[in-house]
Amino acid sequence: SLFSGCDSIRVVACGSAMHAGMVARSLMEPLLRIPVTVSVASEFRYEEPLIHEKTLTLVISQSGETIDTLAAMRLARSLGAPALSIVNVKGSTIARESDYVLYTHAGPEIAVASTKAYSVQLAALYMIGCRMALVRGAFGQDEAREFMTDLLDVIPAMESVIGQSEFIQSFVRHLIFSCLIFLILF
Repeated sequence: SLFSGCDSIRVVACGSAMHAGMVARSLMEPLLRIPVTVSVASEFRYEEPLIHEKTLTLVISQSGETIDTLAAMRLARSLGAPALSIVNVKGSTIARESDYVLYTHAGPEIAVASTKAYSVQLAALYMIGCRMALVRGAFGQDEAREFMTDLLDVIPAMESVIGQSEFIQSFVRHLIFSCLIFLILF
């Protein structure tokens, strides 16, 4: 199986997708007890990556068309590593050329900051980590269920924080004002 047969994981992505991979590494490596390496996709080919057929390549791209990420995935696949891609756009090049695809269904990113895409990429990576832990025996059914319940609990927590936006803005204004006063006086 894809998850039980791998002996390492290589995450390739750019920008905020790469940062999602870095967070996932901190979960996956100690949980799964296998090496997890995160590479900036544009640098991947210059690293002369040590990957093989038992290396699971996790490819992350919001658009599914990020050219450096696509090139990195093609290289990994040419070296025998299977590619599991996390993308938002159905029919994108990365989705078509991957061995396996997990669609995020995040919709278009409206803001400059990639908050929505990052959040769903991270959730997808956590779900993959949970499934791998279950398949590899690091989690039992109850632990996996609890993990997923905890992951779902993030949604109301985020809604609660968003509901506090006026308080947070007021607090930040006060903090900035206090820092300015401190800088002026000292």
